[in-house]
Amino acid sequence: PPWQIVLSLALITLAALGTIHLMARLFRAQNLLSGAPLTWRGLLQALAR
Repeated sequence: PPWQIVLSLALITLAALGTIHLMARLFRAQNLLSGAPLTWRGLLQALAR
């Protein structure tokens, strides 16, 4: 049925956008933490900014 194709395309698009958003946040956090020792607390604080 056509609705299944539309739903699957919408879910794939949302998953791709969510992944891109998450990777952008992690990349930004990594740049903020460059040169500093990596800790869970520091990573979470950088992600929250």
